[in-house]
Amino acid sequence: MTENLALFVGCVISEILPELELASRRLLAKLGIKTIDLNFGCCPSKQVVAALDYENWLLIAAKNLAMAEEAKADIISLCNGCTQTLKEANYALSNDPEKLKWANTRLKGIGRSYNLKVKVRHVAELLYEMRDKLPIEKKLYSLRLATQPGCHLLRPSSIIRFDNDADPRKLDELISITGAEVIDYSTKTICCGAALVHDKEAFSRLTRDKLECLKGKADALVTACPDCFLTFDHLQGIAGLDFKMPVLFITQLIGIAAGLNLEEVCYKANHIKVPALEGIYKENASSR
Repeated sequence: MTENLALFVGCVISEILPELELASRRLLAKLGIKTIDLNFGCCPSKQVVAALDYENWLLIAAKNLAMAEEAKADIISLCNGCTQTLKEANYALSNDPEKLKWANTRLKGIGRSYNLKVKVRHVAELLYEMRDKLPIEKKLYSLRLATQPGCHLLRPSSIIRFDNDADPRKLDELISITGAEVIDYSTKTICCGAALVHDKEAFSRLTRDKLECLKGKADALVTACPDCFLTFDHLQGIAGLDFKMPVLFITQLIGIAAGLNLEEVCYKANHIKVPALEGIYKENASSR
């Protein structure tokens, strides 16, 4: 639409993981990317709201899109689930004139309308588009990192249009720019288990299957999804593993490589620390 970018933070980050919002804002500022803040509501979750009431799901998403359009802005989302909802709603409205007419009839009641002029991207998409221009100031050669794209950044691939959902590589490419070694693994496309957290047995089995193949091979996981981050950083202990696998949010990692320090990317708030990453800073400090 325009060069204006509206930041869509999402409920999980704003309510539970505010440190990831701060780290992301600091990275965007470091990259010279200006964003505006709008009074967005919940996206809302397709898996929860649309399953119960598709029309209200679509209408709430359309309202968020309309708000961005009024501000002549595209949307940059920090959340996989929000990205999926807003892209799927945009797709539905763009490909069904009757749905668009229906939504605008209702939006008119609050003085709004939507004319399909908003582009929605995840912050990881934006970073990937900028990959050749990212100002990498700190090479992370000694780190071994695996990626966790997250389900909603990959599927449905015909609508999300970010990566190959069967063999995702774009986060790997982004991480390789930092100098870190990218570790491939067989369970990369498996769900983190967040949807099953209320079923301890199923959650534990899924999380174990996800992480055990990385034991001793990766120093940390890097994810673009706040739900995946929350699962691995806060809830990993439920799985009963005999080791801990740290996790970094994508904007934390790229922020570090771009020259932000650990405090600036809010690393202190991470529950599981990354000794190999801390070692890089100790080596740098001792060499001064």
